Amino acid sequence: MSAPMTWTQKVATLAEKDPASVAPFVSMTEEEIVAHPFFQMLSSLWTNHIAAAKKTAVKKVMTPEEKLAHQQSKMTEYYKSLSIKTTKELAEFKKTYDFLGEDDLKQLSKKAMSIGIAHITEAMKKLSNEAPKATKTLADGRKVANHNNYARLDDELVKNPDGTTKEVSVKFKNGKTEVCGQIPTPGDDKMTKGWTFTELDGCKAVERAQKGHSQVFIKKMWFNGSPTHEEGKCPCAAKLNKKIQLHAMKEEVGEDGMYHYEKAEFKCIPTFACNNPISENGVCKAHNKTKDNVVWTPEMLNGWTPQQITQ
Repeated sequence: MSAPMTWTQKVATLAEKDPASVAPFVSMTEEEIVAHPFFQMLSSLWTNHIAAAKKTAVKKVMTPEEKLAHQQSKMTEYYKSLSIKTTKELAEFKKTYDFLGEDDLKQLSKKAMSIGIAHITEAMKKLSNEAPKATKTLADGRKVANHNNYARLDDELVKNPDGTTKEVSVKFKNGKTEVCGQIPTPGDDKMTKGWTFTELDGCKAVERAQKGHSQVFIKKMWFNGSPTHEEGKCPCAAKLNKKIQLHAMKEEVGEDGMYHYEKAEFKCIPTFACNNPISENGVCKAHNKTKDNVVWTPEMLNGWTPQQITQ
């Protein structure tokens, strides 16, 4: 990751766009900027500048021709990587399994070829259906995946009141503890009502943004819809909730004042009701295409207590 920008560099960047907005800070040192009584105003100005830049991200949508070329490239890469040095292996096979008889072993090459071609064909079919990863280009020229799970620059992370990066301690499922930067979650901030469970008290959903980077999303353990079935909506059982199953962590404040997160251990977790709009046959579009749907019942909450909340 790029080294974090200093405040003198940030002021210079803002001055290029709107000199008047940062005029009092232009000639100041780093220490003078941070100590200035209007520093928080400057920090907000920088945050808004970053947010505006992020809105100009350009998504890359592949044409059918580009998608085909990508798939063929993957198939070619796979095919060329296959080994053709089989003489030694054939000899070892015949020696080990000589009880099969000379006549049968004469067919070994043909049998191996037939099985090999079937295996290669299956692998090529999978590659021919591979969906290329969509990308987007951010305003600063960075190409990232077309979703939110990409590494941020230091300036895009949550800040403490003094402008330093807010850090939290996270013990991941592999047992490794890392000090991580926190990525803003504006959708969470705007969420003022929803559903949760009393069993999730003291928990947050903590998810790493990109492998290899110590940055995480920290979200409220809230859900937009009711986990129980609502009249007039799809009555089927939904899949297990990933937010609880994969990302639920206990939140504690350590003696160092830092927030610490560690996986929340539950003996069982609840199954939500689908509650999607009904399409046909009394169920949603997805469940209308699925056989043997399971109808949701209150017992599927596994003893958990739903709680509707507002802020």
